[in-house]
Amino acid sequence: MNRERVKSIFLTLTGEKEATPFLLYIDSALERVSRLVKPEYQEYPPDCVHAYTAAIAAELFYSAVSAGEKIVCTEAGTAAVQRNTSDRRAAAAMQVKRWREFSADYLEDEEFVMMCTGKECECHAHSNTSGNEGTSSEGMSI
Repeated sequence: MNRERVKSIFLTLTGEKEATPFLLYIDSALERVSRLVKPEYQEYPPDCVHAYTAAIAAELFYSAVSAGEKIVCTEAGTAAVQRNTSDRRAAAAMQVKRWREFSADYLEDEEFVMMCTGKECECHAHSNTSGNEGTSSEGMSI
């Protein structure tokens, strides 16, 4: 993956001027997505994969920002104020979701899990002595 490309897209998504303070988020996202890229796209992943990676970095960034406090100076002194970043976090989550959809053909699906197929799973067959509990009327495990 092209780190510079991800940094550039991250800056576009967040409106920040410099990526250096946010390299932790960018590198974490790069590590996460790099292992998902299908072998045939490892060398030259398309831009949608870079955008997906940048969106994850932005989501990490906004989550970190929302956890911190901002100090405001007033005539009475200083006061800690909680930042309201819910709109930015929601937008970042939407970006992650959309770019993931666009990148689906280039990435391994880590969210899909098939527990078993057939009339009855081995795992249920050993734990289920009657053979009827945990199965539907068609004999499929539920």
